[in-house]
Amino acid sequence: MTPEPFVQLTADSFLAEFDRLTRNESPKRCAVAFSGGMDSAVLMSLMTHVRRERDVSVRALYFHHALQHSTEGWPAHCQAYADSLQIPLVIGSGEINRDDADGLEAAARKARYHWIQQQLFKGECLLMAHHCDDHIETILLHLLRGSGMRQIAGIPQVRILDRNQNNLLIRPLLPFLRAELVHYASDRDLNWIEDPSNSDTRFRRNAIRHQLAPVLDRHWPTYRAVISSFAASLQVMCDAEDSAAVRLLQTASVEESRIGLQLCPPLDVETLLNVSDSLFIHTIRCWLHQQGIRSPTTRQLKELLRQLESGLGSGVSLRVEPYVLGLYRRKLYLYEPVNRLDASVPCKPEGRLTLSHSASIEIMSVGRRGISNRYLPRDAEWKTCCHSASEYDRMVFSKSLKKHYQRHGIPPWERQSIPRLVADGQTLWTHGLPVDPRFSSENSPGWIPKLVVSQPDNCGSTTLDSA
Repeated sequence: MTPEPFVQLTADSFLAEFDRLTRNESPKRCAVAFSGGMDSAVLMSLMTHVRRERDVSVRALYFHHALQHSTEGWPAHCQAYADSLQIPLVIGSGEINRDDADGLEAAARKARYHWIQQQLFKGECLLMAHHCDDHIETILLHLLRGSGMRQIAGIPQVRILDRNQNNLLIRPLLPFLRAELVHYASDRDLNWIEDPSNSDTRFRRNAIRHQLAPVLDRHWPTYRAVISSFAASLQVMCDAEDSAAVRLLQTASVEESRIGLQLCPPLDVETLLNVSDSLFIHTIRCWLHQQGIRSPTTRQLKELLRQLESGLGSGVSLRVEPYVLGLYRRKLYLYEPVNRLDASVPCKPEGRLTLSHSASIEIMSVGRRGISNRYLPRDAEWKTCCHSASEYDRMVFSKSLKKHYQRHGIPPWERQSIPRLVADGQTLWTHGLPVDPRFSSENSPGWIPKLVVSQPDNCGSTTLDSA
């Protein structure tokens, strides 16, 4: 079958694509993610036509990452270009995690995307300048990385960023080739910035663009159209599997009244194992995506499935940075690990002990049945729980702490890492258990430590793609 030819990029063909993507929304506000490069310069130019024909307001958002000295003049260039089109420009910057496991380039991209999402007004539509060649490169990257179907399907052209804010993300240039953008920009004598890092083939995307793509062009001239068609078919399959995964998550989700380190309700393992391997893998990916967490590779998820099917106990775990999938009592939990305290930490009323990015312990006042004022102000301190059975037995009530943990369903990772509150060698409080009656304020005001776990910053909203 001969693939369909690509459309020529003109102001009218772009307007038709914009109308198609926004026919259900009809946004009155649009924001362009502007980098100063050719792709987004073309998008800015085309949006002036949309502004005129569809009576929408257009503005641009530029994030200055300042990773290289050569970028010092970029904000001024972007401002001048935006001014020439009479498009308001917002310039911002943010902290970049230089220790990101995915590398500095990925960290800068994450920081930029986070800042952009923070700038959007309610009901504003975000436009990004990804084109067909970006789409193909992303597909090849994920295919070679061993990613799942959703990632191999490439860059989605439309997606909801935040339902509460009614923010839509569209990529109206996705059907057009890079060569069409070059032709459009040259014809109109547009000015743009050439990022020198784009020619560095140490980066895998650049290696595909500059080394692999020419070979594919020479031997398979229609490869872009063929891969695009394949990705579109895969997208349809993904949508169907997404629906099945959502239904399975609703069935497998286990609501717990207990407060723990988990970021969301755990999943019942037996329900997960009662479906095909492919649906299991896709469901876990969907679950993680709902929490704004990057999915592991197919190989990692197959290993997780193997461990679950083998009947292993609490030793089952899978790291999904910075979180962990852990098994306890045949339920699969998603939690952020807590660093054990190396030394005792003083405790004060109405104070807070930070355990991790998402977890902390807060000391809250209560009207009754808290820790008595006789104990908490006096040399109370946090200590990591001990492991010896003899100390377990000495710590609370008349039974061992281990049995209390088991009875209250406290997973091993919480027993080992969440500290206990100690004063005068006595344990006043430990996670998951009521206050020891010996130290209770009974019917008088007192204090209660409370474990507080917040969801990830991007939970509940869709993360921008890594392309």
